[in-house]
Amino acid sequence: MAGMYNDYEFYVEAIHPSGLPTYQSGHASAVRQFKVEAKHAEEFAIRQLGKWWSETETTPVLPAPFPFDNLSGLDRKRGRLNMVATGFTMEALSTCCFNNNSRVDQGVSSTTDIDFMEVYFDDDETPTPPVDESPGDPPLDNTQCFLKVTVFYEENPCDCVTFDPLTGEWSANAEILPGTCVSSERNPSYEMYTLPTGNLVWEDLPAGSDAENAARRLKADTYAYQIVPKADIVVHWHNVPVNRLCEIETHLRRFQGTVNDLAWGDVLSCDRTPPEGSTSCPCTQYEPETILFVDWQEDRSKRTDAFGGMANAVESNMNTTTLKLNFKQKRIEKPTTASYSDSDDCPDENDVVYGWNHLFLDREGSGNDAWMRVIVESTGEPIFPLKSFSDIFYP
Repeated sequence: MAGMYNDYEFYVEAIHPSGLPTYQSGHASAVRQFKVEAKHAEEFAIRQLGKWWSETETTPVLPAPFPFDNLSGLDRKRGRLNMVATGFTMEALSTCCFNNNSRVDQGVSSTTDIDFMEVYFDDDETPTPPVDESPGDPPLDNTQCFLKVTVFYEENPCDCVTFDPLTGEWSANAEILPGTCVSSERNPSYEMYTLPTGNLVWEDLPAGSDAENAARRLKADTYAYQIVPKADIVVHWHNVPVNRLCEIETHLRRFQGTVNDLAWGDVLSCDRTPPEGSTSCPCTQYEPETILFVDWQEDRSKRTDAFGGMANAVESNMNTTTLKLNFKQKRIEKPTTASYSDSDDCPDENDVVYGWNHLFLDREGSGNDAWMRVIVESTGEPIFPLKSFSDIFYP
């Protein structure tokens, strides 16, 4: 198993005991500690976050998972908590890190020059031994200089991602940009919809003659309302590469103000299908024209700015951020025929769903219901343009 997290050739030793998980107030966390040679400690820590730049690794990957095993038949193994690496600290374990050659007492003339940190991070290949060095002094290079790297783990913010312990890679829905993932939340809302009165009558007034039929109709200055259920759906798009934000912004702009042309939503759901015989409704996708893409924003609190790689090299920028995509759902479900008595709460072929391009008919109409799709007469196009959402997370 190679990959970003384990593709190193230096020695790493676990410090025991560590890795014991904690669960409190609805949140899981854990800490693991490692003994790593000082010159490799930073690389090791950054690899766990999925942000180690190299000639072959130029795109951020999802953080390393807290160790677990999803293979069958290995009962001796433990670990079923879905957590990922979120941070690290480094502390010295060896005094030789600070007392191993003549440069330890060298004055610092530039705090921004990496040369003044080499005593700490690198081997000194041509050390200059002090004149009073004795056989018991520490080695003259940093080969025995170790750091304690503490890696912090928290709950995985992503939905519907799977880590393969054999390949060392994450897999997500094929419609999501590789190396990224999503999670979603749904917040209820509604619209107090003002109904046109042209198709409304007073039920208990007599009907028959033209005069009686006219008298039954609501007057133009009479107001009628209906609550139309809506929902605000926020999709959090995690680990988005910062150096692709301009490209992604241009991509998302094409979706603003459009509705889904086909059933959509598998990318957001990984719920299991209810067992046979269950009275629960199976998970379904959002019906066509019921989801409107509004806009997006960056969650700056989730943005990293520390992993810039080489100076002015866009291709080595490993920083990531989280985007919040805002969708609006409008869904009105009615039986397909007025005579049908719908005793099943689950959507099926006996139901019809109206969405953003449907309005309440403003005149006497035909059929079983007063909701009807509206188009622009001159173009034949609906009010809200239709667009495939299958690639909205894959620019």
